[in-house]
Amino acid sequence: MFKDKRKLGERSGIPRVPRFLSFLEAIERNMLDSDPPDHGRLRRLVHIGFTPKRVEQMADRVERLADELLEKAGRQGSMDLIHDYALPIPLTIISEMLGIPARDQLRFHRWSNRIVAASASKNVFSVLPSLLRFFFYLRRVIATKRAEPEDDLISALVQAEEQSERLSADEVLAMVFLLVVAGHETTVNLIGNGTLALLQFPEQRERLRSEPSLIRSAIEEILRFYSPVEVATERYAREPIEIA
Repeated sequence: MFKDKRKLGERSGIPRVPRFLSFLEAIERNMLDSDPPDHGRLRRLVHIGFTPKRVEQMADRVERLADELLEKAGRQGSMDLIHDYALPIPLTIISEMLGIPARDQLRFHRWSNRIVAASASKNVFSVLPSLLRFFFYLRRVIATKRAEPEDDLISALVQAEEQSERLSADEVLAMVFLLVVAGHETTVNLIGNGTLALLQFPEQRERLRSEPSLIRSAIEEILRFYSPVEVATERYAREPIEIA
C-alpha cells in the first residue's frame, strides 16, 4: 500500500485535478499523503518546529484562553458549547501559534471556518474563493517569515533544517493547511464528544471530578469511545490485494 496518489500514473482511473484547481496540488505535499523517505523527512523537519519549549508555551496559553471563555460563560449564565467554547480555542491557538498578525486573525478565522465546514461536507467548490484567498495570504506570510523570522511556528518551519534539507514553500503551506483543518476539526469534535460522553455517563463524570488526576487517561478513553474523526486518509494498492 502507498499514500502518494501521484505514483498511480495516468492509467489509474482517478481524475486529474482540473487546471483551474492546480493551486490545490500544493496541499498534497503533506505528511498524510506521502510515503518513505519523504514521510520521514517531513516528520523530522516538522518536529523541529514543535520543541518542548514551544509546546509548553502553547499549553499555558490554552489554559488561560479556556479560563477566559468559561468565565465569560459564567457571567452570561449559559453558552453554546461548540460556538462559544470549542470553536474559539483551536482557531485562536493555531493562528497565534503560526504567527498570524493580530490584525489579520479575524479574516484568518473566517477563511478557516469556511474551509473546515466545506471539508466536513466534501463540498470543495463552495469554498474555492476562501481557499484561494487563504493560500495567497499564507504564501505572503511564509515569504515574510522566511525573510524576517520571528518566534512562531511558521518561522520555525521555514528555518527547520536537517542534513542540508529544508521544507519547500509548498511543504510549509501544506503543513500549515494540515494544522488548520486537522487541528481545528479534531479539537472541536473532541470537546463536543467528550462533554456528551460525560453527560451520558454521570458516574464517570463524578469519578473524574473526584479524581482529577485521571484526566489524561480520560481523554485517551474519550478519543477511543467517541472518535473525533470518522474517516481515514486513503491508501492505494501497489498490487492485487485480498481483504477479509
